[in-house]
Amino acid sequence: MDEVFPRFRLIPGQIIAPGFSGDPSVALMLGAKSAGISGHFHCIGIADVPASVANYTDAAAYVQDNNLTDKNLVMFFGSPVFNGEEEFGSIHWAGITAQRDSENESIPYWSPSNKRMLANGIAHAGKELMLDARQAAYLNGNGIVTGLSFIGGMVGWGNRTAAYPGVTDVKDTFIPVRRMFNFVSNTLVTTAWQLVDRPLNRRLAGTVCDTFNVWLNGLARREFLLGGRVEFLSTDNPDTDIMDGISRFHVFFAPPSPAREIDFILEYDPAYIQTLFAA
Repeated sequence: MDEVFPRFRLIPGQIIAPGFSGDPSVALMLGAKSAGISGHFHCIGIADVPASVANYTDAAAYVQDNNLTDKNLVMFFGSPVFNGEEEFGSIHWAGITAQRDSENESIPYWSPSNKRMLANGIAHAGKELMLDARQAAYLNGNGIVTGLSFIGGMVGWGNRTAAYPGVTDVKDTFIPVRRMFNFVSNTLVTTAWQLVDRPLNRRLAGTVCDTFNVWLNGLARREFLLGGRVEFLSTDNPDTDIMDGISRFHVFFAPPSPAREIDFILEYDPAYIQTLFAA
């Protein structure tokens, strides 16, 4: 992982280990290795809940018991079936995530949930898995994604990272929000790298703030962000750090949360009875 960027100038966006991530130690490592890549970059790891966890109701305990609660980890329950062959869910989740990104200028602000998978069905532990929306919601409520055939064919379903529900911070629990934080962090590093070792003066501080405020404003105008700004604050920069050549820029931004629940309030309005007597 650490050699990807030096070799190819590409930042990994997702890590999968299909066929191996059913081993809890491998899944644990996927989450751990998703942070601090090459010392600076962050991405998402996707792991499979193994067939040994036979029932969907047991998946939450498996995740918790094996400490698979990393904010950069996505846990998939089930094996999508294509042309009669069971395949690893982590592959399909990575695929719909990449497809969703490609439809949005490679900006990961849109959740892969409710995106159609290339699958005819889904199985688990050698048996057909026919989850209803309530059962899929149970998995999602425990930080596990899955496949759902309800409306729109077989789709990926779920918005939560494995950190949920033990962690409730929105930037760590919603997959698209977590990925946007990774994306913004990675872009800050690659863009500001050219400014490293320049004189630490007002001009440098102004250049950093202006450059990234323009970029964040552009993301907000296209509604990839709700808003964002960069500030150079004295409270973040004690004199001793400035003297030591360390500067900190405070980045405030808010990616949109996925509309994971849409509710309707139905009310009988007797006023419409009068339409019976309309001229």
